[in-house]
Amino acid sequence: MDTPLGELKAEIEKGSALVVVGAGVSAGATEGEAVATWVGLLKSGVQRCVKVATDLPDGWETRTLAQIDSGDSIELVLAAQNIAERLGAPRGGEFRKWLRETVGELAVKNSATIDAIRGLNLPIATTNYDGLLSLCTNRPPVTWRTVKACQAAATALLARRDRNEISLAADWLCSNANPTRLSAMASCVIEILADALTQEQINSLFQWLMQRCFSETHSRVHDDTCRRAWRALSHIAIQLEESDADRLCESAMKHRFWMSFDVERKVLRKAVGNCLAKCSDEIKNKATIDLADAVLANDSKTNDDYLTTINLLAYACSICSDDTKKHVESKVYPKGTKLTPELILIAPSIVTNELFGDGIDDWVEKVTKELKLEVQHVKKGESPVSVSGSMMQYTINKPDGGIHLVHIRSEAPIKAALARHKNISAEVFDNLLLAIESSIADPDNLFSNRIALVQTLTDSASSMSCEQASRVTLGTGRYRYVMQTISTPLSQSSYRGGGGRIASDRFRETQEFSREFLGLDANTNRYDLLLLVKQVGKDAGFTPRMIALLEYYVVAFTRDIDWEEGSRPIVFQSLSRSALEMGVSERQIQQLEKQLFDVGAITWHDSGNHKRFGSRDPASGRLLFAYGVDLTPLASLKTELEDRLHQKQLYAHA
Repeated sequence: MDTPLGELKAEIEKGSALVVVGAGVSAGATEGEAVATWVGLLKSGVQRCVKVATDLPDGWETRTLAQIDSGDSIELVLAAQNIAERLGAPRGGEFRKWLRETVGELAVKNSATIDAIRGLNLPIATTNYDGLLSLCTNRPPVTWRTVKACQAAATALLARRDRNEISLAADWLCSNANPTRLSAMASCVIEILADALTQEQINSLFQWLMQRCFSETHSRVHDDTCRRAWRALSHIAIQLEESDADRLCESAMKHRFWMSFDVERKVLRKAVGNCLAKCSDEIKNKATIDLADAVLANDSKTNDDYLTTINLLAYACSICSDDTKKHVESKVYPKGTKLTPELILIAPSIVTNELFGDGIDDWVEKVTKELKLEVQHVKKGESPVSVSGSMMQYTINKPDGGIHLVHIRSEAPIKAALARHKNISAEVFDNLLLAIESSIADPDNLFSNRIALVQTLTDSASSMSCEQASRVTLGTGRYRYVMQTISTPLSQSSYRGGGGRIASDRFRETQEFSREFLGLDANTNRYDLLLLVKQVGKDAGFTPRMIALLEYYVVAFTRDIDWEEGSRPIVFQSLSRSALEMGVSERQIQQLEKQLFDVGAITWHDSGNHKRFGSRDPASGRLLFAYGVDLTPLASLKTELEDRLHQKQLYAHA
């Protein structure tokens, strides 16, 4: 077993040690200056009190010096408190002047010890009042009251992947941070550590944060504390239990920020949105209706606050009752609202035919008609037909006196029309696709227009039915030919498809297989698939680390019901939490996931902001919604893995 000195050297070499500097270092650097030590500084403080204080009792100097000379730590602390109060600490002028004229004027005479400390290249903590360390190491001093310092410390703590340290930090925050400024600092730390906390710590921190979300004092400091507390709550909201989620929503609706300026309401809205799926049906519907009634009862319907609120309501409507959805629709889109691409693109999930009747079909037909006018061959003496939303025109004069005109315009109307594919009649939708196909295939159309249309189709395919998506992305007949005509230039571009993933053929294939997944056969379960992977191993491209991550995902986060028809095995635990559990960095998890994708074992079902989250039905255990790593492609490898295992066994017995 290593000696304590050996263990210390090992920790220093790893960079995981902390240097704690006391008064002895300052005393050595100043070659014995009295005020560089605590006892010397306290005796100097006694003399300053005798000089400037007017209310000292008889014998005070003698008694205080006796306390200092006793050498007892408790007596020394009492003497220090006495001196500080007499000089008006912490903000009194005499107190500050005394420190400035004593420790503030210390000079370095021998820097050997401090230079040695600097050479260790480790973080340094000190209880000294002087600035000798900063002077010799060129490191500016920071305190734990500084927001950036708190964030840096929390990030470093998370990177260490030590559950005990994170647990101690969370417990300390709950018991030591006061309700004003230090509470704001603590909230910054919670934002960073949220995904690494246990459920018990989440529950404890929720109670702690809720006490700091309300302040009767209206000041900049107290408002900042409230905002930071709500921001921290938004990071742990998705992990709350139902009763706590209900309490959070009800508290948000009663908070004065709820009806304040959009910047302040934004933090409440985010917290509510993250916990809404965990709320009871009653609170869920109540919060959604209140959000529609209160937040949208204003004239600012084009600003960022309105648009982000619409998106939250779109999500809320997907998990609320039909009556709540109809109420929201009546508030957001009153009858008679003029259809615009911007309006439809804001939140397409809550625009319905019930509100507009045949209005959507009429509007899509108009989009289709204008798309056919994207390229016009205008004869001499004729006037071109105008196209709405056109940004500019490209023209070429023809020998016969006519012109060849191409409109370069926004793709918003086409995106909006494709987004409403569920509410468009089949005939109107087919006409739109034919117009897009014709525009892509038209050699007279600008290449940039054709590329934009292909990208628009690719982006929209993920939300379509399998039949519609197959026609758009893979296609048959005419569509396959059209896609091939521009496939070479498109493959050379840096285009990334929806969700931030490269729109490769492999990615599209895995997405299509996941959408059409019919479940495992009756004689196979998830453990059989995992066993096949372990048995085949490197012969199928699986390294031990890949297998370890796959086993962690399959065993810990999926259930048998996820592998049945109508469901998908999606792991929605955060990347940072997975890294913490596996004892590696987030970057390593990303690399292992990429390797698993390359061998065809996983794909991704991404949310709009790439955060991983989801929820299960407490009764059935079925996933209600989930965004994260999709393990469905693993099922498609069953036959291939069985063949490889058979070949491996034949080779072993040969």
